[in-house]
Amino acid sequence: MTDEQTKPVVKVVAGILCRDQKVLLARRPAGDPLAGFWEFPGGKVEPGETPQRALERELDEEFGVKVRAGDFLASRLHSYPDRTIELVVYWATIEGEIAELNAHDDVAWVSPTDLEHYPLAPADEFLKEILLVRSWGSDAIAATQEEASC
Repeated sequence: MTDEQTKPVVKVVAGILCRDQKVLLARRPAGDPLAGFWEFPGGKVEPGETPQRALERELDEEFGVKVRAGDFLASRLHSYPDRTIELVVYWATIEGEIAELNAHDDVAWVSPTDLEHYPLAPADEFLKEILLVRSWGSDAIAATQEEASC
């Protein structure tokens, strides 16, 4: 058995939260294994929990904000030295403002064209390409993003 086959696989969910054609990023704090990296907010899916419910729970815990998970966007496996994560990504709608930072030290609303200026967590890098390819102003994309307020 190879190291890749013996590493645990952790199911993680992330949300693309949109406001004024910008997406929400959160920065990992000092002391975190990915300190200084920005990520699309989310967290681990607990046993018996749907990814959508996990996204809503995690953002409530981490930011004190209510979100509604929307349509599926993408998924990908990413291998770190100690584990592999299965990242599942959904569009999400945020209700209100971020009230607290319990797992991050900063947040930013960023235009997809400015994502290159934010060092993303390695597992999230592929989302930059997806968001850049999308035409944020087109009617076709706007129809699929309406629920996410993009």
